[in-house]
Amino acid sequence: MSISVGEATQLVTDLLEDTGLERSRSDVTAQALLLAEIWGVTSHGLMRVPSYLTRLDAGGFDADAELTTVRDTGALVVLDGHGGLGHWQAWSAAEMAAERAGSLGIAAVAVANSGHCGALGVYTLPALERGLLTLVFSHGPAVMPAAGGRRPLLSTSPLAVGIPCRPRPAIVDLATSAVARGTIAEYAGRGEQLPEGWAYSSDGEPTTDPSVALAGMLAPLGGPKGFALAFAVEALTGGLVGGAIALRRREKLPW
Repeated sequence: MSISVGEATQLVTDLLEDTGLERSRSDVTAQALLLAEIWGVTSHGLMRVPSYLTRLDAGGFDADAELTTVRDTGALVVLDGHGGLGHWQAWSAAEMAAERAGSLGIAAVAVANSGHCGALGVYTLPALERGLLTLVFSHGPAVMPAAGGRRPLLSTSPLAVGIPCRPRPAIVDLATSAVARGTIAEYAGRGEQLPEGWAYSSDGEPTTDPSVALAGMLAPLGGPKGFALAFAVEALTGGLVGGAIALRRREKLPW
């Protein structure tokens, strides 16, 4: 079966809207997923749709969640996503950051209490379209131990950098774990064994079984250096914004 990008975008938009997500938000989410798919980042593309639909139906993502402003100082904005699906919220934040940076020279926009948002490289585009360099950070539940450790401490703590250059912009998008968790899920779906050094069981033993890895932990990228980078991303996201951090929920910061 073959399907065009336009047809796939329309289908995903319709499916998301059927779960209660407003049409324009469904469309932004679908476009983010299709762009990841086209880029070859399939771990954050269409394979995610069934889980998003299931979670929206179950109330795990609030389809009616609004993106509200907690603090706005001009160049610095803090937003609350109220448990909504992250793609449209991250895109809104990226557009706001690009607009503010275009007029003020620099800007930072943070979104707390938001759901999974897919491939971070997508959210470099609003700034790149203005010829601006952009940094995007995110985090989630703890799935990565320290190098040599046996319990999860940090998330995969991904980051993306958008660099205006010629003949076209460059986008760097990576997890600070050896591999993204979605890639492990792809291996599990194909019934393939993982390369050595990617993952551990829940007991901290090295594994090449993707099912064991999904219930276990991911190795940090490059050992101690990857863990240190993940810790820095954690500080810039959950620590700074005041939302949930990898292991526990912190008290809301008095902005």
